[in-house]
Amino acid sequence: MYNYEWDKETGGYILSTKVTGVTKEVRPVFAEELRFLGFDKNFGWNIPPCEGPLMWAEGRRYIYMGECVGEALGGGLYTMPVMKNVVRNIDIIPVDIDSMVAKSENLLNGLVQKTLKDIYTVFETYRGKVDMFYVAFSGGKDSVVMLDLVQRALPHDSFDVVFGDTTMELSDTYENVKESKKIWPDLNWHTARTDFDATESWKFVGPPARTIRWGCSVHKSAPSVMKIKEILAQRRGYSIKDVKHFKVLAFLGVRAEESEARSTYEMVSDGNKHAVQINCNPILEWGTCELFLYLLGRSLPLNRAYRKGLNRVGCILCPMASAWTDCIQNHDYPM
Repeated sequence: MYNYEWDKETGGYILSTKVTGVTKEVRPVFAEELRFLGFDKNFGWNIPPCEGPLMWAEGRRYIYMGECVGEALGGGLYTMPVMKNVVRNIDIIPVDIDSMVAKSENLLNGLVQKTLKDIYTVFETYRGKVDMFYVAFSGGKDSVVMLDLVQRALPHDSFDVVFGDTTMELSDTYENVKESKKIWPDLNWHTARTDFDATESWKFVGPPARTIRWGCSVHKSAPSVMKIKEILAQRRGYSIKDVKHFKVLAFLGVRAEESEARSTYEMVSDGNKHAVQINCNPILEWGTCELFLYLLGRSLPLNRAYRKGLNRVGCILCPMASAWTDCIQNHDYPM
């Protein structure tokens, strides 16, 4: 929604309403990623043992104190990226997150309050018209922010949280789900998964491919619908087979910035993916610059896969993953 400007004082960025042309997704960079790429061993960087972010990345360009200090090119499942234009011998100072967030407080708070109002308005509009509200949780940054916003806007007993476990999740994703449950223990948590692991599916149809993308439909969408039927059956005192006509509303952490297809989405759509489901995308217009300010400023649980360099958290060996993702995952999550 907003642009951003680099801020040398904090080592971070400041939200801006200035029109600066095309902006790239920004993400925090942590010690794990810098060491993986060899900035310490090969370029003499002093990387402190720090839990917080040390710099930022725009795509594959590394930004420290507002300046590009290196770029990663190429890389893949079995090859490391080539580092270009690296500034040598930097003593890294961690980002001052508190000051960084404070500098963008007014713009961020305005966006947050609008989003909270949108969530509550949708809830009031559909209350009594749907059988269930729920947050679709994946363990990634977007769904963590989405869940935090929903739990702030709505009574905790008015919605459920459904984690879609494809059985192909990263180990850090499962850990982030556990951590999220500890932070919000009073929410109604559920896990949707098939009765068989994805590796069993592979034996019959092979691993998911770009032309045969069965993974999401078989191990995510279908189990989620079945879990919803199971929840409704329990609450109505029915058997699952008797739950035939129902309508639910899902709060999704979908953002237009993520892809060209998602940029065409509306905040509320009925039956876009499932005839039984209304989708609500309250953070559709949020950019990653607002997302990370909110997530880091509220100390929400960050999937540690992002610390290792991933900008998306999905299934292991996803056919739609980038070569960069394959490179990181093959190093940190060997199968």
